[in-house]
Order: sequence, then structure tokens, then C-alpha cells
Amino acid sequence: GLRVSWVKTKIQEFGSILDAAMKSCRVVGEKVEIVEKFTYLGSVVHSSTSCEAEVARRLGLAYGAMNSLRKAVWCSRYLSRMTNLRIFGSLVMPVLLYSCEAWTPTEGLKRRLNTFVCNSLRKIFRIQWQDHVSNQKVLEMAGMSCVICQIRLRQLRTYGHVLRFPPTDPANKILCAGEPKGWKRPIGRPRKRWLEQLEENLGNVKVSGLAAARSYARRSAEVWKAKVDAAKRLPGA
Repeated sequence: GLRVSWVKTKIQEFGSILDAAMKSCRVVGEKVEIVEKFTYLGSVVHSSTSCEAEVARRLGLAYGAMNSLRKAVWCSRYLSRMTNLRIFGSLVMPVLLYSCEAWTPTEGLKRRLNTFVCNSLRKIFRIQWQDHVSNQKVLEMAGMSCVICQIRLRQLRTYGHVLRFPPTDPANKILCAGEPKGWKRPIGRPRKRWLEQLEENLGNVKVSGLAAARSYARRSAEVWKAKVDAAKRLPGA
């Protein structure tokens, strides 16, 4: 039958629900650790609901992918730049942008992501700082949109995809649900929520609000794709 691995099983706290001094608890006589963050399906889920830990982890993995290909690919005299760009798009960018559909990056995280991509492309093109080539020029040489535009596009496409799920689907219900009654935001400046970020991006592609987005997305995938493709041409930062 099914057996639970108690070594791998964790309990994750969210907010101030659990006592700060509480480090573990017992379930069916087994000790289960209480953690602040947990890696689930390859992504770090933090109790603060911030994506900072996941973005930092993704950047570390992407730097590792770049370094592992340095001698065999980036420094090779037998591979063309076009081949190098295809390898970068196939082996490095997927590592960096895995699960980016769920991110709500701050301006600082956006700068770190842009810096990684532009520095990586400079290595591929062998551009030195003395050459005084702008990041925008580097992206044009690579035929790429900025990484923030790619994230926006993926998030908008994912949003439209989920909206076309049946109304009874849990994922659809979450996107269409409002705030629970009696809930109040904590004191202090709140973090930008995913739907707030999405609504801002919708305004940039000339879709006025979430209600209009639902209408476009539920017509057909082609209509929604035509609307959101403008996101990859928006400014990055």
C-alpha cells in the first residue's frame, strides 16, 4: 500500500498562523519539521509568498548552466554565433525562466534578471566593456526581446489558458475569486499581488481590466494570443 516518507514530509507555515518557537510537530507519532520554505515541483515556495528566493535560485542555476558550457560551447572556435544563441535559448533560458508564470518580481529582481541575460549574451558575442555597446543593442544583435517582456508574455498566456478551463475547475475559481469577507491587509506597504501585476500588464497591451481580459480569453486562444503578443515588445524595466 501507500507509505508516507516522514523524512521528506514537511509542514510549511504561512504568515503568523503558527507559533514562532514551534519547530516541529508530531503526526501519527512521527516528527514532522515545520519549514519557512519548501521546494515543490522544482520551485521554491516561501512562507512570505515572495518570489525572491525562487528567482535567486533560478539565477544561480542559470549561472551554473552558463559556466558548464563555457569551454565546450562559448569558447569554441568551431561553433557559429547563431548556434551559440540557439544553445543559449535551449539550455540556459529554460533553466532561468522555469515557473516564471507565477512570479511577481520587484524592480531589483528585474534588474538582476536583465543583467544576467545581457551579460550572458555579451559573453556569446565576445563584447568587452570597452566596446561601449548598450544592452538594447546586444538584444537586437541576438534577435531577442528583454527577459521581463518574455516573463510578461508567459504570464498573460498562462492567464488566458487557465480562464478557458471549465468554471468548475479549481484553478479557474482561484483566478476569479475575490477577497474573503472580513479579511484586512496587514499594516505597511503591501507587496504587489499577481493579479495586480497582471492587470498592469493588461493595460500595457490595451486590455482594460480583468473583466475585459476574461471576455477576450474565453472567445478563443487565437484572439487572446493576438492581444497579448504585444507584451514582448514592451519596455523591460
